[in-house]
Amino acid sequence: MGKIGLVGVLVALAMGAGAELCAQSHPASATQPAAWLLRGPYVQWDSATSRRILVKPAKGAAKLKVRYGPAEAKADGGSLVTMEGDPRSGIFRAVLKNLQPGREYRYRVEAGGQVGDWSPFLMPPGAQSKQPLRFAVYGDSHENVKVHVPLSRAMAREPGLAFVCHVGDLVGKANEASYDRGFFTQARPLLRRAMLLPVVGNHDTYGPDKGDLLPRLFDLPAPGRRYWSVDLGPVHLVGLDCFDPARRGNPFSPDAKQGQWLRKDLAAAKEQTWKVVLLHEPPLSAGRRGLAKRRRLIEDLCEALEGFGVDICFAGDQHMYNRTHPVGSEGKPSPVYVTTGGGGGYSSRLVSGDPKLPPNLRGGDSFHAMMRYIYHYCLVEVSGQTMTVTAKTIKGQPADRFTITKGRAPKKTFSREAALKEIEARATKP
Repeated sequence: MGKIGLVGVLVALAMGAGAELCAQSHPASATQPAAWLLRGPYVQWDSATSRRILVKPAKGAAKLKVRYGPAEAKADGGSLVTMEGDPRSGIFRAVLKNLQPGREYRYRVEAGGQVGDWSPFLMPPGAQSKQPLRFAVYGDSHENVKVHVPLSRAMAREPGLAFVCHVGDLVGKANEASYDRGFFTQARPLLRRAMLLPVVGNHDTYGPDKGDLLPRLFDLPAPGRRYWSVDLGPVHLVGLDCFDPARRGNPFSPDAKQGQWLRKDLAAAKEQTWKVVLLHEPPLSAGRRGLAKRRRLIEDLCEALEGFGVDICFAGDQHMYNRTHPVGSEGKPSPVYVTTGGGGGYSSRLVSGDPKLPPNLRGGDSFHAMMRYIYHYCLVEVSGQTMTVTAKTIKGQPADRFTITKGRAPKKTFSREAALKEIEARATKP
C-alpha cells in the first residue's frame, strides 16, 4: 500500500477505531463521528462537580443539545442541556452539572432529529476517598498519525481513566487546521471519554497566536491564562507555561508573575495528598539540549517544587522516556522527574534503537533511573499513600514501572547540585 493509502487508513482508524474498544465495556457507546460535527465532542473542565462538552458543528446544524445521566441508565432519558455557541470560535459548549465524585456518567449530542452516540466519562473520586484514581500523561504527539492514533487508542482502552494530561507539542504548527487534522481527529475516541488537560509546548507557539490558540480550543482551569492548577481527587495538579510572554527566559523565578503564583498555589494546596506538576521543557533530563545554559531557571523551578512538597514532575520536549531517582536538597522533599515526550515526535534513536540505559548513564552513579527511546504514555494510579507510574508502549505493554510511597524513604536519592553538575558535564561533551 502506498503512503497516501496508508495515511488514509490510519486517519479513518482515528475517527472510528474506538467503536470496538468502547463496545467492549459500553455497548451503547460507538465512536463514529457525526457528519454534522466538525470537531468533538470532547470533555473539558468546568468545576469539581461539573464538566463541559465542547463541539464545533458544521454550518447549518440544528440547535445543539446534550443529554446526560448516570452510565448505568438503560433508557435514552436523562437531563437535557442546550449548547451555547461562541460566534468568534464557532465552538459550542454545554455544562453538565451536579456530578458526583467517583461516579461514571454518559452523554450524547443531539441536533434536531440527529442523535450522536453515547459516550462515557468518569468523575475523579473525592480527595479523601479510598477509591483509586487513574489518569494518563503523554506529550509531543506532533500530528504523527502512525503513532498518535494507536497510542491514544491504547489510553482509551485503560479502564477507570478519569482524565488525560498532555505536556505540550500537541501539533507541529499551531493553527486550527493542524489541531483538527493532527490532534482532535487522531485522538477522538480518547477525547470524547476522558477530560484533557494540556500545557503549551514550543510547537504550540509556532503560529500567529504565539501559543494563545491552545486556551481557546481547550477550557483550561484558569480561563484566559496558559498556566493553571486544579484539584482532582487526591491530586493537586499544576500546569506551567514555559513560554510565558510576560517573562521570557525564566518565568519561574521568585520575582516573575508566574513564579510568584506557583509558590502561592503550592503553599495553599493542603487538602490533596499528592502534588503533581506538568510543563513542557524538562528541568532535569538525560537529554543534552542546551540544559547547561538554563541553570538559573532549573534551580528556581526545582527549588519551588522541593520547597512545597511536589511529588513528581512530568515534562516532554525530548522525544523519549526518562525517569530520574528522587532529586532534591538536604532537608527538603525530593521529587521524581519524568520526561514523557514519546507521543509521536520524531527522533532518529526512536527509529534506530532503544537502549534501556546508555553507556554514559550506567554504573549506578547517575541520577537517572531509566531512559528509553520508545513511543509511550504514562499511566498513573493513585491509591491512598501510594502512587504507581507505568510507562506503556503503543501496544499497552509496560516499559517501566515505579512507585512512590508517602512516609517511606526512597532507596536512592541524589542532590540537586550533583544532578546539575552531571547535566553540565554531559552537555559539554562532543
